[in-house]
Amino acid sequence: MNRVILFAFLGCLGCLGEKKTDPGTPSTFVKYFNGGFNDVAQDIQPTSDGGYILLATTEVKPNEVAEARFKLKLIKTDAFGGLMWQKTYPGFDPDLTKEIPDDDSISFRGRSVMVLKDESGTDTGYIVVGDSIHKKHPVSYLHIMVTDENGDTRLSRNIKPSFAVQGKAVAMAPNGNFVVLGAAVNKETIPNIFLAELSPDLQMTWGRTYGAGASTLANRLFVKPDNSIYWSGTVTRGNDTDIRFIKTPPDSENTDADLKIGAPGVNEAGNDICNYGFGFAVIGTTDASGDDDILFKRLTSEGGELESKSYGFPNQAENGLAIAQARDGGLILLGAVDTNVDAGRGGKDYFLIKINAFGDTEWTQIFGSKNDDLGAGIIANKDGSYTILGTTIFGGLKTLALIKTDNLGRIE
Repeated sequence: MNRVILFAFLGCLGCLGEKKTDPGTPSTFVKYFNGGFNDVAQDIQPTSDGGYILLATTEVKPNEVAEARFKLKLIKTDAFGGLMWQKTYPGFDPDLTKEIPDDDSISFRGRSVMVLKDESGTDTGYIVVGDSIHKKHPVSYLHIMVTDENGDTRLSRNIKPSFAVQGKAVAMAPNGNFVVLGAAVNKETIPNIFLAELSPDLQMTWGRTYGAGASTLANRLFVKPDNSIYWSGTVTRGNDTDIRFIKTPPDSENTDADLKIGAPGVNEAGNDICNYGFGFAVIGTTDASGDDDILFKRLTSEGGELESKSYGFPNQAENGLAIAQARDGGLILLGAVDTNVDAGRGGKDYFLIKINAFGDTEWTQIFGSKNDDLGAGIIANKDGSYTILGTTIFGGLKTLALIKTDNLGRIE
């Protein structure tokens, strides 16, 4: 197995100040972004100009004793990882004494971002889903924000069901509306999933709730041309943890499929899902071997299990975090592995696994810093390379890491 160890941040210290990259940047790179606070990676999407839009949650503290507040952060880069712009929402003065706008919100957290395009395929803006916590009623509201292509806010809205909810995913419906998915927070006695459709001006046209046990959700949602809606995650009923797969018709609280997918006596969790062929591919974690391994499942469009495989090392813990379809018809899996002196630099490292259409491993790569490195998303680029967004610790601060590898997962 090929293993690449990332030493000395690969000469990318100049990126820490979020300066634009020199045009001579090589085809692979490692870039770091941090504005002086803890930044946690949430999502990455490709943009029509060949670059990337990055979503993060930023923890803002004016001093050590002040209450931390959290804000959304969007970062737009070019194809080489060079900064084009970055903005926080709500904005704030440099001395952190005055927030813009001045409302009753305490914190905002981002979960996923989607690129908005016109008929020509050119980016027209971005939509972010997450949650907000308020001073008057300290519960989570599902938060939606729409920006233009420069990151300037066009619209924003808090959706307030009768229970606390965290926004998790957003997708575009064939009619031009947005479909949003949220998870209820610490409310085991009520339905634990919230699904809603919003008009382009963010007015809710319908909303539904779903139960069936405590659930966590992947940060992706799919709406097919026939308006059927799909999502996945993890469901726990008693001591049994399985992947949950749901298909629902539009405008209906009923489900065409609501499945627990797993093996008896084994805990399996679904963390990410992507379109694959006529169905889906799911990545997560399984404890079937006695320790945690990366789990891959291939599903039909109705949630039927076509294939299930696990990947890992004896006596080491691995977790599956993100998945994407590769340009050659296979899949790229992004995981985290707890490393030791022989296998890495310590803490959690990035673990890339390239598999073909049958789930057979073609290659693997492990790389990372001496601290924990946790991936948030992966993109299969048009040239066969891969781009990863993750979080690492640099100078005592959680910092965004943007990494582009070659087609074999290597960093030159």
